[in-house]
Amino acid sequence: NAFDYGEQNYRVNTGGVGLTFSDLISLNGTGISASLTRGNFSVSLLDLYPEIENGGGRLSYENDSLYLAANLANLENDAGENAFTESVVGRFQQGETGEVEFEAGYTPEGGSYGQAYQAYGQVGFEPITLEGEAFFIGPEFAGSGSGDKGFRLSGSARGENYNQDLTYSYYYRTPGAVQTRSTMKVDRLAGNASVDILGASGSWPAGKEGRAFSLSGSFEMSSREDTREDPTLDESTQRFSGSVLYRYENIDFSISATEELRTNNLSGETFESFNISQEVGFSYEGFNVNAGFSNTLTENLTTGERTSSAGSFSLGIATAGSPYVSFSMTKNSRSLDFTLDSTVSPTEALEFSLSASTTIGQGDVSFGGSLNFTYECDLPLKFIITQGRVDGYVFVDSNENGEKDEDEEGIPELVLTIENTKIASGEDGYFKFPPLTPGTYELNIEDLPSKYGTKAELPQEVEVVKGEETTTYVPLTELSSISLSVFADANENGTRETGEGGIDAVGVILEGEGVERKRTTNQDGEINFRGLVPGTYSLVLNEDTLPPRSEITTGNADISVDLAGGETKEIEIGSFQRPREIIFGQPPEADFAYSPEAPTVGSEVNFSGGLSSDPDGNITKYEWDFQSDDQVDQTGKIVTHTFPEAGTYEVSLTVTDNDGNDVTVSKEIDVVSQG
Repeated sequence: NAFDYGEQNYRVNTGGVGLTFSDLISLNGTGISASLTRGNFSVSLLDLYPEIENGGGRLSYENDSLYLAANLANLENDAGENAFTESVVGRFQQGETGEVEFEAGYTPEGGSYGQAYQAYGQVGFEPITLEGEAFFIGPEFAGSGSGDKGFRLSGSARGENYNQDLTYSYYYRTPGAVQTRSTMKVDRLAGNASVDILGASGSWPAGKEGRAFSLSGSFEMSSREDTREDPTLDESTQRFSGSVLYRYENIDFSISATEELRTNNLSGETFESFNISQEVGFSYEGFNVNAGFSNTLTENLTTGERTSSAGSFSLGIATAGSPYVSFSMTKNSRSLDFTLDSTVSPTEALEFSLSASTTIGQGDVSFGGSLNFTYECDLPLKFIITQGRVDGYVFVDSNENGEKDEDEEGIPELVLTIENTKIASGEDGYFKFPPLTPGTYELNIEDLPSKYGTKAELPQEVEVVKGEETTTYVPLTELSSISLSVFADANENGTRETGEGGIDAVGVILEGEGVERKRTTNQDGEINFRGLVPGTYSLVLNEDTLPPRSEITTGNADISVDLAGGETKEIEIGSFQRPREIIFGQPPEADFAYSPEAPTVGSEVNFSGGLSSDPDGNITKYEWDFQSDDQVDQTGKIVTHTFPEAGTYEVSLTVTDNDGNDVTVSKEIDVVSQG
């Protein structure tokens, strides 16, 4: 359960709550939070239950460019005991040209204390911004980054149609989540740059308004070294990447490439990975073609051995109107898939529909298809006919042979229909319809209970023959479910323990025979896939949707699950988030998802900003623009919207973090008419 109520000067939340007191102190969990603002002063309180002692508060003063805050929170120290941790923050900002911030904190520990200090400075003069920070956090300090020390320098430049960044950092950090002396030395130099040669942010040459051309590139050179006497890690990495995007009226082309060299200085081995991706799109008056290619190779340069390779290819062709033709081809490491759909209407009364698909897998080939035609006409005569009957059984088909065996249970009190005729099955699942005119009918089940499903299609066709009784079987199966939980594995032991909470907004794909579902975890890190027919399914976790710097600890990001009828499987996936590098003043990252993926006019579309994140704090505001008029239409992390007309809409989401930084992301959404 959750409760959220607020007005202009105060707010109260229950359920999943959290509070970032400062860069060094934060708390989150299940409990109650409250905030109150009066003039330049504000107070924030947080109480996590059932452990009442896990809580804290912040008292702050903010007036124009000056910000002062005192924070107090009860955090767990390196001995696993609760210890009050305090910090004081001071910040002065001179407009948009400069900012200075200093924070000091301590945690009492047996008469002494764990201390922490960090300083940050920024100066900007158009178009260049320079930043720097230094930090020293003692191992006995119970807040964030215990045991870390070092500094970071960065510079960035922004122009009307270009931007570039350069960062250098040198610091010592603890080798894991356990508070201890800093032994891991990290040295990192990174940069990126992009330029829009043609685009909305640049100057359009005369007659070139339908074109766009942009280039981007980045590099990173880093080393990580364990400085202890018996080191477990000593490696260096070099990564280079670049991309090109070109658009000419209705043609899009993009290509990107990444090369990484990683050297293990302990073993003396060097590995090289190379990835290249290309995509081409063409659209013209209802005709669309899209093709994409991606390939990745990894090689051990020391031994000359190729360690892995993977590639994929996709092709899609579609036309609108009549005749309608759609063709697609997809190639990945497991299979090659072809799909063809076509509809032709020679006259208003006659229509032909063709659907075909082929999958070439590892050692096998499967295909399916159908050809249907419809013709509407008036019969000039009424025929004199003799009627026939339909009877049969509706039952749980345990061995999936399509026939009712003696040990298979019939299902009573199900309502079966043929046209407007309805009957109920008996105790053993037997049913019998009144006499019907000879012909082909559709037999269906009305309001099938949610615990049952069928691998055969419903409605199913039955043939009524004059003077005869047609016996038919309706095999059902008991549906199964999968309960999946993604949790924060704080101690990296691959087992969920008390206090290890769930991770929300993690994407998971479920695939099976004729089934593909994409879901995201709720605030408790849970997903329930219900209504599954017995069989084998694969569960794939999208690791890109995990919090930054996360690693799977349970080794099951890609799982195969065998389900029997009526069975429920429970699966837990653990993820450990490496402590982030302390960087001040970073803007948030904006992204959003929506469903359904192909919305229709008048139907509700769900929008979620849960994919957005802030690397150095938390997001405080979500603002949605559905009209492309730079006006806020709705606010909130999760909203719904209805599009009144068919067409392409540009939807924008602007997120703002607790430092006041904001960023906007826009996506084009195609809305089609009903049917």
